[in-house]
Amino acid sequence: RRTARRENEHDLDVPERADEAEFNDKDEEMWDDPEAHRKEIRHIVEQRVKLMTNIDQAHHEAFIEKEMERELEFRERVAKEKDPKVIEELTKQHSDETEFLKHSQGHHPGSRQQLQEIWADEDGLKDEKFNPIIFFSLHDLNGDGYLDIKELEALFYNEALKLHLMKGHEVDNLAVMEEMRRMREHVVAEIDTDQDGLISEEEFQAMTHKTDFNSDPAWTALVPEFTEEKLREFASRRRAARLRNRLWNETGEHVDDALIAATKRLELELWKQAQRTGVGAPGQVIKGNPAGHHEPPKPAEHHEQPKPAEAHPAPVE
Repeated sequence: RRTARRENEHDLDVPERADEAEFNDKDEEMWDDPEAHRKEIRHIVEQRVKLMTNIDQAHHEAFIEKEMERELEFRERVAKEKDPKVIEELTKQHSDETEFLKHSQGHHPGSRQQLQEIWADEDGLKDEKFNPIIFFSLHDLNGDGYLDIKELEALFYNEALKLHLMKGHEVDNLAVMEEMRRMREHVVAEIDTDQDGLISEEEFQAMTHKTDFNSDPAWTALVPEFTEEKLREFASRRRAARLRNRLWNETGEHVDDALIAATKRLELELWKQAQRTGVGAPGQVIKGNPAGHHEPPKPAEHHEQPKPAEAHPAPVE
């Protein structure tokens, strides 16, 4: 039923769901072949599991970098804005988004309450008593007797979506996917007794017979965390990439890291000189530290800048 739904969504040009991870297996067409041998499918699953450690780490780093990019963009907007009311609005919006995540809670992944919600809403069995054996069969899409990476994460898509769906905001698919991976890792750590990265039917049944299966401690949404030092390092790499692209567009030549570093040092010296003298190079507008040096320029005296919230330090470029 899910395969038919996905094919229908594809025909209607519905955007791809966040749980559609692609592994690009060379024998991927085997996945939907009803005649495929179970051992062959099992081999593909095992190969995917081996890849997941590196893939999970790469996805986590991409998620954190995206959040640092958002933080830098927010600080840059505040630094460039002159209207105190606009600054106040931007700061409040930024704070509201953070507070929403801090207080966003949902069902515990793998709990009876979370699985029953899928049983009722996705499987269309609201009027039927929850049956773990039937549930497992419905979500073991390739029929190999295991819930693999994709099948597990698909169980957590809607739960993760609710945690990161703030009213009036677009869905942050990267955050949803990171939450799904976090939920999958939690459940695998709890019930994968043979530690193969897969959930067998036996392991799933054992989970549903545990006493804590009926408990549903609140699951709190993932809140991205990074230090100011890590943010400055990212800002430096970001600026170097922009400078490299700018020089490439102007000269048509690739620029090595040594030239990038020398250019950044020169810009930093020019910025420091401008702070001492109040005069920049001809035609140059000094808008803050070009090399990420943590000494933001003083605002002009005729602009009264409100004191920023402690949670939002001075801009880092």
